Order: sequence, then C-alpha cells, then structure tokens
Amino acid sequence: MELQRNYRTINIAANCLLIIVGTSLLGLLAYRTLFNPSLASLEAELLKPGDAFKGLPEFDFRKSPNTLLIAIDADCQYCVAAIPFFKKLVHEGRGDSSVRIIAMFQNKEEDTKHFLSEHGFEVEYIANTDLAALRVDATPTIIWVDADRKILAAYEGLFQEEQEAQFLAIYETKLSSK
Repeated sequence: MELQRNYRTINIAANCLLIIVGTSLLGLLAYRTLFNPSLASLEAELLKPGDAFKGLPEFDFRKSPNTLLIAIDADCQYCVAAIPFFKKLVHEGRGDSSVRIIAMFQNKEEDTKHFLSEHGFEVEYIANTDLAALRVDATPTIIWVDADRKILAAYEGLFQEEQEAQFLAIYETKLSSK
C-alpha cells in the first residue's frame, strides 16, 4: 500500500514537471517568434534565391549588379506603413550605380501615380504589372535581383524595426563592396 502511494506521488510529480517544462518551452518559442523577428521569417515562399526572375522583359537588369524590386499595392495598409523603410532604401542607394530600385504595382497607372505622389516615394522605374504572374503572392514584397536576373533574396510582408536594421546592414554592405 505504501509503495503504491509513493508510486502515485512520483507519477504526479513527474507529470507536473513535464507540464512545467513543456509550458516553458512553448513560452520561449512564442517569445522568440513574436519578439525576436529575423529576416528569415519574411522569406517569400514562391520566389526562391537562385531562380531566374522572369518578369519585366522591358527592363535591362544588366545596367547594375543589384536591383531591388518592390511590389506594392496602392490599397495595402502594410505597403503604406512600409513607405518610410522604402524611402530609406532609395536614399541609401541614391547616386550609387551598383543598385537600382523599381516599384511594381498591379494597380491602374493613375492609382499608382497618385499613391507615389501622395507618399512622396520616388523610384527610378515604375512598372504596372500582374504581380501574381511574377509569383508575388503578398504585398509589400522586396525582391533582390542581380544583373543576370537571378533572385538573390525575396522578402514579403512588413518589416519590424529589427528586420529593417538587418536588411539595411546587408544592403549597405553590398553597396560598399562594389
């Protein structure tokens, strides 16, 4: 009888310990996911590094070793929220021949022009195109393409502050290593 009671006590203690450890691990995972975002969490699913970018045949990617394609929807609240970050990218790359920045919209041309003027967002080239045909399934999306149209990286969604800093550090390093 005493042995059974001891066994039950040990069993209950072990189950409680498992619950506490499991809950702690889940809490840690949730914390790292929500409060420690990385660029990897924004990698686009359809646009894989190494794939050829097949869109915008009229644009000559060979004029620069780096082109940033920014897919935006004029009706997207996240795109509006991302404009200050996109302006930083343009500012960092201004006057640097190693990078070109393109804004791609699926909206009508007049909606695109209104959006850009309303937000004071100036880029070298504006393309009105079918984003789904380019395998862009969310806006905003940044696609980093080299001179041979090879996708170097692709990120979708709104960057958090830490993700912006990570991207800018990579971007600045790339620009300074001409």
